[in-house]
Amino acid sequence: MRGDELFVDRRHPFFFDHPLDHVSGMLLLTALLERVRRCTDDVDTRTWIDLEFFRLCELDRPVTVLAARADDGFTVAATQDDSAVCSGVITLRPDDQPTPPARHDDCPVVPIDAGLVHRKDPRNVLIGEPTRSADHLRAPLLSPPPSHFLRRADAGRYSVEEIVEAGRQLLTVAGYRVHGRPAGTQLVWMSLTADLPTTPSRATPLALRWPVGPPRGNRVVFDIDVVVRGSANPIGRLSYVVRFCTSAAYRRLREQGRSR
Repeated sequence: MRGDELFVDRRHPFFFDHPLDHVSGMLLLTALLERVRRCTDDVDTRTWIDLEFFRLCELDRPVTVLAARADDGFTVAATQDDSAVCSGVITLRPDDQPTPPARHDDCPVVPIDAGLVHRKDPRNVLIGEPTRSADHLRAPLLSPPPSHFLRRADAGRYSVEEIVEAGRQLLTVAGYRVHGRPAGTQLVWMSLTADLPTTPSRATPLALRWPVGPPRGNRVVFDIDVVVRGSANPIGRLSYVVRFCTSAAYRRLREQGRSR
């Protein structure tokens, strides 16, 4: 598998809008997706992602991003110090689901507070204030401004990275508001799976829906549906396995990763 060295720009307004001591899962995912897209001409596809994250990726050492064709898609990995930081499969396959119709939604969307989703710049907030029913937490998606990094490929369509980041923001809020995690809790990705339409139009307002569940310790699975706002039928799904860490637990995790 031939790889490319990942350029980590610590001044990037999306990936580093606040201080980080590691390369984020979102940056690794974006680099892997871009690597796969350069290897294929497929356009009208769904994107299926299955990634496992083994350790934190350090900022001060080179990272290599790799992708190779496999029978069911692309085998991908990000490596550092000759070992995998994350690896898995990304598949682009024909989308046989009907395109959701464009809808007009006059309901105003109030952005969630940036600090609650571990963001500093409000332009990087991608969900509105969630509403909770007896069974679900639901949050509308917010489109970033036209010049935003996430709109670099097609300003009129949602990107895969945008939907995955919106899901991360929703589960971060759920950790605080539903599971009662203390302020300052660190969130570490352990795995991500996703089945998403590649380029849904922004003319279709989308929302995320999480069936509320108990915390069950510090390792939590969040299964999130992507739905058209006002509808109950999923057009995509996200599943995150994350670890919530206190400051002391996070320091131990960093030390374990560096000792490999």
